Amino acid sequence: MSFFVPEQHYGLFDDVTQRFRGLIRKQVISSIDEIRLDAWLGNFVSDEDRYLAAHILNGLIFRSKAMIESSFDQLLQCVLPRQLRQWDCYSHKYIEDFLESLRDGDVDHPLRFVAVDLASANDEPGKSGVHLIRQLRQHVRISKKLLCRPENVAALPSTVKVLVFIDDIVGTGKQFAKFTKFHALEGQAVNRKLFFSPLIAYRDGVDKLSSAHPWLTIKAIEIFNSEHGFCCPCSSNPTLWALDEQNCVADVRAHIQKIAQAGGIPKSTQYGLDLLIGFEHATPNNTLPMLWADSDTWRPLFNR
Repeated sequence: MSFFVPEQHYGLFDDVTQRFRGLIRKQVISSIDEIRLDAWLGNFVSDEDRYLAAHILNGLIFRSKAMIESSFDQLLQCVLPRQLRQWDCYSHKYIEDFLESLRDGDVDHPLRFVAVDLASANDEPGKSGVHLIRQLRQHVRISKKLLCRPENVAALPSTVKVLVFIDDIVGTGKQFAKFTKFHALEGQAVNRKLFFSPLIAYRDGVDKLSSAHPWLTIKAIEIFNSEHGFCCPCSSNPTLWALDEQNCVADVRAHIQKIAQAGGIPKSTQYGLDLLIGFEHATPNNTLPMLWADSDTWRPLFNR
């Protein structure tokens, strides 16, 4: 059987697109407008295509600037202080004192915030980690002296006891593993604590990183798992698609492949996890390419 629209879901496309337009107008989805939405919806031709598009929009997990700043607050007021206490690296009585130390910090401060950038010699600088470090500094007013480029970590003074790495997402964990190797971070773990806090992390990727890098402490703000994948199977019947429990997972994947081929886009990437995640500043490559791919015959919804 090929991919089909279940009878009870004939109105799903209209319902979902109407709600999504409301989110755009209210700036909940803050990085696109309705013109861009219409262009993206134009990629989907048949009723089955539009049914698939409706589920993509309905399952989208979007993090706006305000939501990202909320994650920063969670990191600096809860997650990081808790870990620093466990390491005996936290001397502040009140959280306000800790935040003030970040704002007033000088070269002797024991913390440095490091953007995840340049995982190989062929990479161009300016990945999402750099953007997030800049946004973190603006939100909390962290002293510039507490920010460090990854290539400058080895030159830090001995007073620096903890390196805090920031990125938007860990998916498969492959990219961060390349980053640690390229910058020889294991050597830094001899005299310092290395703390990695992505805003979102895929459970399997975190487990693989933790197993391969026991000297690295990973505490994500949000944890996702295989159930967040767009093609996730139904728990009671693994052959069926969890999102409607009527289409077969194999048929969903085949239809995605059909649309991808027609649009000249990849159905997935080497880091692909079929996630439906978007940030205001970018879309991770762990996300279904239909959301960000751009070709002569395919218009993206979000920027990659």
